[in-house]
Amino acid sequence: MGLSRGINFGFRRSKTDDDSRRAGQSDAPRLQDEDAWSNAIHLGQNQAGELAASEAKADVRKRFVSATRSGGEPSDQLNYLVPAFNGISDGWTRDGNRTLSEEDLLMEALGRHHLPLDFGNPRNSYISQLVKMSLWNIYNERGEEHWRDIFLGIYADEFDEAFDDAQRSAFRRSEPEGFDLGTDMGQHFAYQWGLIDTYNHNFKLASIDGFDNEYRGVYEDNFGERFAWYSNNAVLEFDYRNLQVFETGDFINGIFESGDPVGASMLLTNYGGARKNVDLKMIGNLAAATKTKKG
Repeated sequence: MGLSRGINFGFRRSKTDDDSRRAGQSDAPRLQDEDAWSNAIHLGQNQAGELAASEAKADVRKRFVSATRSGGEPSDQLNYLVPAFNGISDGWTRDGNRTLSEEDLLMEALGRHHLPLDFGNPRNSYISQLVKMSLWNIYNERGEEHWRDIFLGIYADEFDEAFDDAQRSAFRRSEPEGFDLGTDMGQHFAYQWGLIDTYNHNFKLASIDGFDNEYRGVYEDNFGERFAWYSNNAVLEFDYRNLQVFETGDFINGIFESGDPVGASMLLTNYGGARKNVDLKMIGNLAAATKTKKG
């Protein structure tokens, strides 16, 4: 069909139209109202909060551990980098906006051109397949394939004689009209592309700003609170890997037996700024009797 071929050519030629794309880019900020910006910023903030709190607390602990081991004092000077955040790039969809398919664009173009054409339901064939469609394809898709048999049964001879001339004539008349339709579709496709691409780009930048600002605020708050807590409390670490239990007293043979007095040692480190007395107790089944050394 000349119409479908014209649509295909017109669409392919104009779908990358720069003027239409730039028009979409210009309209994107107008569509991004306060709610859209707030959504982008909020989503960026959500990504930052937990990460910033965790890294600030880890930073404080690292400083106090280092100071304890070196015998120095921990620094309370902030020194951090906001981690790279790629941003949220699907804002158009997240804000509930709809992306028109090629079928949608075709139906809208038909409406603008006041053409009451019905392509049936071409099973999502879209524009790239329209050029392959014929009159009979459309009837078949509608479930009206019997019309072809009726038509050819009645007008078989006349159809054979007239078809070639009629097809060429119809093709010449309808292809330019199809080309106009396809051009209209392509320009709206390019407009939509520029609109969505710019909308997503702006959304991404807003989410990055939300992330960066939230990260700084949360990091600094948590750093200050954690540093004060370490400074004013005992922060004890028991290293059970170095726990040793041993015999004590006069009779030591390297074998734990009932009645043996025993002792224990382990590494205990205080990384905090306050002192604390620690009582260690050994609990077990200890016999009351004591062993005596034979002389």
